[in-house]
Amino acid sequence: MNHLTETYRLYAHAYNRLAKHCILYQELKNSHLKSTLESTEENARILDFEAGTGNLTFELLLKKIRVDAIDISQDMLTILRKKCDGLKRLHVFSKDILSLKNSVRKYDSVIAMNVIYHLNDPIRYLTKINTLMKSEASISVSGPNKKINVAHLFETIRFDLEPIHIGNKF
Repeated sequence: MNHLTETYRLYAHAYNRLAKHCILYQELKNSHLKSTLESTEENARILDFEAGTGNLTFELLLKKIRVDAIDISQDMLTILRKKCDGLKRLHVFSKDILSLKNSVRKYDSVIAMNVIYHLNDPIRYLTKINTLMKSEASISVSGPNKKINVAHLFETIRFDLEPIHIGNKF
C-alpha cells in the first residue's frame, strides 16, 4: 500500500471535508455502523481497518464502543485523533496491519470500509485480519464497483490537489 501514501498525504484534508457532503459515502458509513452495532455486544472491541480520518471510528466511539483504528497514513490519523479528541476507548495504530502481531488483540468485529479494492494482495490482508478476530467475530467489507478505474481516480485526485498548498488547512 506504500504507493498510496503520497496520494493520501495530499488528500487527507480534502477527503475529510468532502466525505461530509457525499451522500453515497454517508449512506455507506451508516450501513457499516448499523451492521456493526447489530452484530456486536456492549463491550465489543472493533478494528477499523484503514480508518482514514475517523468518520466511522468517531461514530462508534459515540456509541461507547472500544475501537482500534489502524491506517498507514499519518496525515489521515492526525485528523482522526483531532476529531476523536476527548473520546475514550480509542487506540490508534499508525502502521500496516500486516506488521501487527497475531496476539496483539482479538476483535469482536472488523470494518474495512472502501479499503479492499486498493490493496495489492487482498487475500493476504483478509487472512491477517482473520488471525486478529475472535471465533464469533463479524466483518464488514465494502469497496467501489469493479467498473471504477481506480488508477484513473487516484491520478485525478493527485491532479486536482497539486495546486493546493499542503500547509493550508481547508
